Amino acid sequence: MAWPRRSRLWASLLALVLAVTACGGDGGGGGSGGELLQTAFTAQLSARAGDTALPLTPVVEANLLLDVSRAARFTPPPGPVEVSATPGAGAVAGWWGLLVVDETHTSRVVAEAVGRAPHLAGLLPAELAGQPVTLVLARARSGAEIRVARHAGPRRGAAVAAIGGELGEYLRDRVHDLGGLLHQPWEFLDDLYDNTEEVVVDVYSDLLDSLIDPVLTDSDYFTENLDDWLDTRITADPLGRGPRTGEQTPVVFIHGITFRYPTVDPGEELDNLMAMVAGQLPDWDLRFHAMRFEYNPFGPVSDAADRLVEALVYDLRLPAHTPIVLVTYSLGGLVARTFDSRYGDLYPVRRLIMIGTPNGGAPVDEIRDLLLERAYEVGNVGEVTLPLGLFVRTVVQVSWARTYGSTDALEDIEVGSSLLASLAPPRPSYAAIAGVEVGGNLLLRRIRRVYHGAPNDGVVSVASVEAGLVGGADAKVTYADGHRDYVHASHGDLTDSPVVAAEVARILGEPLP
Repeated sequence: MAWPRRSRLWASLLALVLAVTACGGDGGGGGSGGELLQTAFTAQLSARAGDTALPLTPVVEANLLLDVSRAARFTPPPGPVEVSATPGAGAVAGWWGLLVVDETHTSRVVAEAVGRAPHLAGLLPAELAGQPVTLVLARARSGAEIRVARHAGPRRGAAVAAIGGELGEYLRDRVHDLGGLLHQPWEFLDDLYDNTEEVVVDVYSDLLDSLIDPVLTDSDYFTENLDDWLDTRITADPLGRGPRTGEQTPVVFIHGITFRYPTVDPGEELDNLMAMVAGQLPDWDLRFHAMRFEYNPFGPVSDAADRLVEALVYDLRLPAHTPIVLVTYSLGGLVARTFDSRYGDLYPVRRLIMIGTPNGGAPVDEIRDLLLERAYEVGNVGEVTLPLGLFVRTVVQVSWARTYGSTDALEDIEVGSSLLASLAPPRPSYAAIAGVEVGGNLLLRRIRRVYHGAPNDGVVSVASVEAGLVGGADAKVTYADGHRDYVHASHGDLTDSPVVAAEVARILGEPLP
């Protein structure tokens, strides 16, 4: 009679244990059973150049955020080098990463996976050839584990570096030169560092447990409560120039999706641009009057367009058929185009200026997936102190991807969305401005990969911006020397760019169509 599966499993395990015991159990003494068992439960690291295994020198790495299972140093030769790692069979489940750290302490995630003992493999970046690097196999600690690791990990040795460069160096030199005269101040600074680290680590651990996990499991919470935080309103005189006269054309400034909310109020997003544009037009007060429209940038774009017409009619009591100008940023351009498509007969749009607007849509789902894939990428694995870099990246990437990435507005932005298909064709009165840089913003550098080298500002491609213009028109600006080019700024920097402000002023300085 066949044994039940569980009985067969236990019998196999018993046989394995007996075999290991018979062989000595210590990996030697006449058999390989002990070695096999030890290998199965030990983390493995390897590096190969073609068919040649490269020698690795084991090293010890400590990290507050990562449980380092194994680390080793070696110098990769020129050519493709494949590295691989496998946690032991008894490893704890979680996020596992195979990282490489160069001489500048810059780390890269070669491979990553979530599980109990995943096999990780990948190719080293070619630029690392010829320089010593450290391979690290590590698992991301939980918030509770971080607290424990903090109390057990290195302390005073990290204080000098963490307290801050020149100050720490100065104190160390003075203590040496003066025979301990500054012993008491050093103890004070050391205690200050310890207290600071304790607060930051505790805050990080609490947020990791109480903020990120709910975001991952309940991404609708944020968007469901936005209506309570973001009021739709129109400000009649944000520049403080006095009431509008009948000869002045209303210029309504409309903000974008504002990923920095609630640290930055959406209504503040275009204040600098508004002031710069008005300041560059000597006849501003004769021709124009600024207004500022605020809306919930995480809800449906069509709702925002409806709120805008309601604000003009009921809040400002703007007479029907009053011509208006719309100056918009990012998502605000789609709000304006939706408004023009629906209500252009009530309030004719004499000029629409769109700054970084995704008129052709954006690959939102691809961006969201990209950020989720790298949400737990760590910074310098040599750091054993303040985990601010990992904290910021984790919060930004996970929150953006799971919270903002599920909003109605971003569904409207997705390439081929029903909202984009419903918009009226671009009109000759439309103008656009596009950026083509991301600067040092690491988040935008990651996002821009979805455009595969096509010009973009880190969020929106130039082609998408120009999809909102009549055929043949471009989204370049005219510089002071007369040449035309795209703005060399990232998406988030466009509204503070003097070049953008000058272009908006130039367009408004021309007679309205």
